[in-house]
Amino acid sequence: MTQPGEQDQPHLSLVLKVPLIHLAEMLLHRVSADIQQFGSRNYSDVDQELTSGGVVNSLQEGDFNDSRVSQYGGRNNMADISQSGDRNNSVVRQGGISGGADNNDARVTQTGSSNDSYIGQTFGDNNYADVMQAGTNGESYVIQRGDNNLAFVNQTDGANDSYIMQDNYGNGAGSGRGHYADVLQGGGSNNVSTITQLGLSATAAAGNAYVTQSGNGNQASVLQY
Repeated sequence: MTQPGEQDQPHLSLVLKVPLIHLAEMLLHRVSADIQQFGSRNYSDVDQELTSGGVVNSLQEGDFNDSRVSQYGGRNNMADISQSGDRNNSVVRQGGISGGADNNDARVTQTGSSNDSYIGQTFGDNNYADVMQAGTNGESYVIQRGDNNLAFVNQTDGANDSYIMQDNYGNGAGSGRGHYADVLQGGGSNNVSTITQLGLSATAAAGNAYVTQSGNGNQASVLQY
């Protein structure tokens, strides 16, 4: 972990892994991680396998920072990444690898230009995403497959791209419902928003999808089937 007086260091790396020898503790107690990094070109990797309570929080301030979160074991999940600066990257994966998915969450806030965010909630349960990118030339990807979905994306200052895919084929008729998106791109021009919602014809999924764009040269696409 970097300290406020160490900004000039060119690269620092922080990798947190949950050892297998602590599996019993993980199943009985809340798993957590709290990373703060100040400066540029930092790297954070949080890997929570066979988790119970989940959580993870991360704060990176500076440019060219990289945050990775994998919560593969299921249960309560959650992530919550905050990056300020330019050309930062955030990847959050929840569910899978022979584990469940459960309550998910995620939430990413990026302040600056040319930042990228990917949230993959691909094995069902309650989902929810919520991405905030304040700056230009940002990219946001949200993939949600199964169960209750939701996903909000707010991008400001223009030239931002948002891609949301929500799939409810696994929910079954009359169950779960899910979907809903809601993208807000304001404060600039040349934004792109694409929302794809699958499973409406095969389940009782709710669909819904709202896109609000201000400025010139914007593009919006919503596919529901």
